[in-house]
Amino acid sequence: MTNEVALEVIEGEVTTREAGTSALAALTEDEFTTRLAELKRGRERIATIQRELMDKDVDYGTIPGTPKPTLLKPGAEKLCDIYGLRADFDIERSVGDGVTAPSLSYQTRCTLHLGALDGPAVAVGYGAANSWERKYRYRLAERACPSCGMIGTLLKSKKGKPEWFCWAKKGGCGSTFPIMDPQVTQQALGQIDNPDPWDLDTTLLKMAEKRSHVDATLRACAASGLFTQDVEDRAEQPTEQRTESEQQPAAQPTGASEPPLPPEPPGLAQHRGPRNKPPEAPADKTGTLCLAEDAALETGKCEKPAGHKGSHKNAAGVWPNK
Repeated sequence: MTNEVALEVIEGEVTTREAGTSALAALTEDEFTTRLAELKRGRERIATIQRELMDKDVDYGTIPGTPKPTLLKPGAEKLCDIYGLRADFDIERSVGDGVTAPSLSYQTRCTLHLGALDGPAVAVGYGAANSWERKYRYRLAERACPSCGMIGTLLKSKKGKPEWFCWAKKGGCGSTFPIMDPQVTQQALGQIDNPDPWDLDTTLLKMAEKRSHVDATLRACAASGLFTQDVEDRAEQPTEQRTESEQQPAAQPTGASEPPLPPEPPGLAQHRGPRNKPPEAPADKTGTLCLAEDAALETGKCEKPAGHKGSHKNAAGVWPNK
């Protein structure tokens, strides 16, 4: 932007003004110092607003793994109120076939005006939401009672005859079903496609508006140094429910073996026998293996009192007690 020219309307007359680095170069030293001090003071006051007026987990949130807190909708509204900004939205709604495009999507443009909606525009932000986003595209399916249709009331009996029952204490009808009844066992469980994407119409509209509002607020208040937005909705992702088969521990592959153990010191295996095999217990008779200290194999000398029973074996054969 070194050579760009900005147009400015002042009292009905169109004048020209340099922008970018050219505009900075055109400032006098006093003007530049004053402008720099204003910018620093503005950043300090935004930080003060965050500390004094904004509440964590209400106006902004901290998401693990992100370097900066995330600005939430209440925080954006609070900053706009402090700065005297009013939000105006342009909304575009699109309908798809659900196969090649999302069934429903919204694109919004948020314009922040100073003072009132007919005041000068100071910033613009954009947001989008659609029914193919992960948290909207899928639902977690649970078993439903084949008789009353209640979801979450169908349980497997733990006592007596194995069967399914619709628990009346949770609002069920009390019906029972054989343990292998296909009406129960063949129901889809876990993550499934959302069968009613049109139920999300208002939710998607509000989400798109919120995203564009936060985007515009960060731009207008120059608050991107304190807050971020790109991970704003990550904490809202639903926990996936695993099916019964997925909840079972994985079976050990046939023939799988544990990692090899590190090698033993020289001579130890010869004295104690094969690896992982417990040493034979010493017997009180001549000719059996003496479980002397390992050092005996290195020195060739047994540290036990002379005359004790047992023999010493190594690769060369048997060496007598010394």
